Amino acid sequence: MLSLPRLLVLSLVALAPALAQAPKQKSAAALADPERRKTIKQWLLDPKLTGGGALFDTGVYPIQAACMMTGRVPVAARGSASTRHKDLFPAGVEETMNFELIFADGFVAQCRASYSGNFHQCTTYGPKGVVEILPGLPTGSVFGQSSNGKPNPKRLVVNRKEVAAEDTLQLGAMLDAFAHAITNNQPFAADGPMGLRDLRIADAVMASVAQGGKTVSIRA
Repeated sequence: MLSLPRLLVLSLVALAPALAQAPKQKSAAALADPERRKTIKQWLLDPKLTGGGALFDTGVYPIQAACMMTGRVPVAARGSASTRHKDLFPAGVEETMNFELIFADGFVAQCRASYSGNFHQCTTYGPKGVVEILPGLPTGSVFGQSSNGKPNPKRLVVNRKEVAAEDTLQLGAMLDAFAHAITNNQPFAADGPMGLRDLRIADAVMASVAQGGKTVSIRA
């Protein structure tokens, strides 16, 4: 019988448009630069247009990873929002969202999405050890989309030993899957119901934040 992991730790930096132009600069430092702030699209800072901040922007990546790693859907969530740069992020647009996704069998995914953090990781703790997906060297991203026609380097580490794995051009793989689904009249893996599932999970996280971090059931 396959031993299921007990804990998944996911962390994602969600670079705002202004920060994407300065990949060598620390995210938090870039947010403090007045000139870079001017390049941020203002609609991203409007809660009426975005519905939230880091969670609704890129929190879907750790949500997706948790569901893919377990093959299941969480039944409850807890969330805690925080904002360090309050002069930039208005009320309703959180700078950082820490949240937990709780599964029926006791599995817990500890997740984080932030505009000003500076670390990506996907770590799974199980009865036989630890599996990590880490940014490649010298630069890379665990969840970052491919850019400039090249894959974002990643490293697979099992019990502190790196395992050789081929990097994937994520955007190319996605477009190929779209084209295959259309030309063969087949469903696409990331379909509408999956998107609705992710929104319901995010809604539960936001409801938890509104209730001071209480555990909130996820609507099926």
